[in-house]
Order: sequence, then C-alpha cells, then structure tokens
Amino acid sequence: MKDNCTSIFGRGRRLAAAVLLACLAASGCDAIDPTEVNNPTTTDEDLAQATNPTAALLPGLRAQFARLINAYVVAEVVTDNYSIHGTGIIQTLDSPQEVTPDIMNSTGTSANGLYWNVQELRALADFVIEEIAPNDNTATPELVAEARYYRGMAYLTMGEAFSYVPHEADGTPQGADVALTRAVPDLQAATGFGPQANAALARAYR
Repeated sequence: MKDNCTSIFGRGRRLAAAVLLACLAASGCDAIDPTEVNNPTTTDEDLAQATNPTAALLPGLRAQFARLINAYVVAEVVTDNYSIHGTGIIQTLDSPQEVTPDIMNSTGTSANGLYWNVQELRALADFVIEEIAPNDNTATPELVAEARYYRGMAYLTMGEAFSYVPHEADGTPQGADVALTRAVPDLQAATGFGPQANAALARAYR
C-alpha cells in the first residue's frame, strides 16, 4: 500500500511539474515576445536637450583626439620619422611596401586607422561646434575654444598626412593646402585653450 501511495504521489508530482512547465512556457512566450522590446536610442535631439551638453560631449572629443594622436604616431613610423624598435608596433609598418589599406585605413578604434580617426574627430567637433554649442547657454568660451582646437587639429592632420581628403561625408576630396587653410581659423579661435593651439597654428602656416 505504501509503495502504491508513493507511486501515486510521484506521478502526481511529475504531472504537477509538467502542468507548471506548460503554463510557464505559455506565459513565457508573451514575456519574451521580441516585438514588445523597446530598445532606447540616443538621438542628436536627446544630446542637445541634455544638461550642459557641450561640457558633456567634450570628454568624447578628448578621447577621440587621443586616438588620433596614437594613430598619427603609427603613421610616422611608416615614414621612418620615428624608429619602430622597442615600440611594440607591428613590424609590418617598418616596411612601407608591405603596408596595405586594411592596416592604415582600418576603422573602429584601431590605432592604425589614421584616416578613420581624423574623420571621426572632425565629425564630432563639427557636431559640437555647429549643432550643440550655439544653442547651449552653458557653453563657455573656454569649452568652445577647446572644441575648435580639436577640429583645427583634425584639419591640420589631414593637411599633413594626406594629399587629398574629403571634409564631409560623401564630399569631394580636397587638396592638402585646403585642409591647412581650414585649420587656421579654428586654431586661431582656440588660442584661449592653451599654447598648444599656437604651436599647431605655426604648423598650419608653414
């Protein structure tokens, strides 16, 4: 009798578990319905309406400028202006004939992607200077000067590193002299940011 009761209870527990799993499965389908997922996205309008948007975006410009400098050092290695020995940089860059576009024009945050990094810096600076700062009452002259410095450095780098390069998305490539000319007003406006702007301005005038 005891064995029968145990068997009945065992079957009952298994049946209850099966029913519970079926219910969970049925309700779970609604709970994980991908059509109900609302992934939030940050738009340009969201950034413009943020508290102190110019100040909030400056750290991103600083970080991108650091990536550009890193990429510029790699490019200087290719030209043999810098020695590659002891740097940890891939040996391929010490032999220019072995350098392929996928190395020097790589995208993302790659240290090698000078072209991508300089265009990213220019685009970010354009956004801050043209779209955000004019409508931001908290955008101090110091913040705007810093943003102008980064854009000026983007144009200066274009003029120093490329023979021709576009200055906007899908734009016509412009000569190096045009990039250097465009760097001048930004760097002049950035002199309040520090002496580094004057040093860069001298490079643009050469």
